[in-house]
Amino acid sequence: MRVARFDGAGTEGGDLEQSDVTRRQFIEISVGAAILTGLASSAGAAESKGEVPRRTLGRTAEKVSMVAIGGFHLGKPELSESESIRIIRAAIDNGINFLDNCWDYNNGQSEIRMGKALQDGYRQRAFLMTKIDGRDQKSAARQIDESLARLKTDHVDLLQFHEIIRMSDPERIFQFDTVQMPLNVMDAHYESFEKKVLPVLVKNQIGVLGMKPMGDHFILDTRAVTAIECLHYPMNLPTSTVITGCDSMPILEQALKAARGFRPLKEGEVQAILAKSARLAQQGKHELYKTTHHFDGTYQNPQWLG
Repeated sequence: MRVARFDGAGTEGGDLEQSDVTRRQFIEISVGAAILTGLASSAGAAESKGEVPRRTLGRTAEKVSMVAIGGFHLGKPELSESESIRIIRAAIDNGINFLDNCWDYNNGQSEIRMGKALQDGYRQRAFLMTKIDGRDQKSAARQIDESLARLKTDHVDLLQFHEIIRMSDPERIFQFDTVQMPLNVMDAHYESFEKKVLPVLVKNQIGVLGMKPMGDHFILDTRAVTAIECLHYPMNLPTSTVITGCDSMPILEQALKAARGFRPLKEGEVQAILAKSARLAQQGKHELYKTTHHFDGTYQNPQWLG
């Protein structure tokens, strides 16, 4: 597996102090941090490639689809393996190249299914990301090996450290090539990643991976905004990609429609969307990843940390 070194030697990022990004800034706002395995520099302009527009991933030369497929939903027990594989391959066939996953999703089933879907030439067409929970050398190495075996590949294109939610976590990670965090219509109103973190990432040319555009299902459940508005809002931010869970072909088509039809939002359009969500967003009621441990797998399973 090709991985950039943590100490910054021979890599493009340098350490946090060199890039003016403080540990406290990241621990307050980030839920995922990463090392990119292909190293280069490029401007962050969007460009159209295939049927889904692509954007530059941070300071690298990698081009990733502006919408990405989340790995968790693909391993849900109520979704058959064959349908999961069908969704992944249909996404790639239609221009989505960024695939999200994690070592702990659905006890490994998410990675196993994705590994099967990536056979028959699909791996070569995908930008593959997964995450690990291990915080020491032994557990991290074991989880990486298990992920590679499940994904049926000898490398991933992006390795992320999952759930950077503890004060001690940033000290273990010296570079951030990407940061994955919730960006959505509710976030802007309460303990906002968009306001507190996004400017730091943009300043340091760190790739922004938006997630939870619909807050799992909690934001859509309010019926205050549409699914397309939920996707277009973070696409309108300086994100490299927006990761969304697709557990059916219609939901995949919805993601494709949002990406293909996206145009930069006018200020009035942004304000109209935020006006719909302002009252409901107070105190993070619909953003459980901020106010509860609902989404924190490593909180429920501390043994994963090693």
